Amino acid sequence: MFHSLFLFDVTFWLYLAAVCLYFGYIFAAGSVLQTAPAGHPSAAPDDGGWAEPIGQLATWVTAFGLIVNGLALGTRAYERMQLSGTFAPWSNQFEAMAYVSFAIIAGYLLLEMKYKIKSVGVFVVSVGFIAMGAASLLPYRYQTAIGFTSTCQSP
Repeated sequence: MFHSLFLFDVTFWLYLAAVCLYFGYIFAAGSVLQTAPAGHPSAAPDDGGWAEPIGQLATWVTAFGLIVNGLALGTRAYERMQLSGTFAPWSNQFEAMAYVSFAIIAGYLLLEMKYKIKSVGVFVVSVGFIAMGAASLLPYRYQTAIGFTSTCQSP
């Protein structure tokens, strides 16, 4: 139980760092992201060289957060299997929000690899971060992997 909660906490902080880095990328590339008048190519102004490294670091932190989130879900599935014999790590609201966060971030990283649009990351990773934050605000009893009790058993 301790291991999966620790991994979920690490995921939360990694997604927060990624959101901050994506905001830094947006601010560093602010003049580069301006649109040109229709039909006229614009000269790309120099961003001082900060935007690209910050964007790459944001992507790496997001990918590492996704890996830790996957490990947390796998660890939670193992803990759930040990306690109750079920392995679905989305059987309560905490686990469902963590899974939604995992799916959102995984989808974003796949789209970023295909289309190379880092500026969308600030919005998408923020949604994943908010999902993890909402799950973290739930009471502790929802965050622990406890076994199911059957209500159909007679005494």
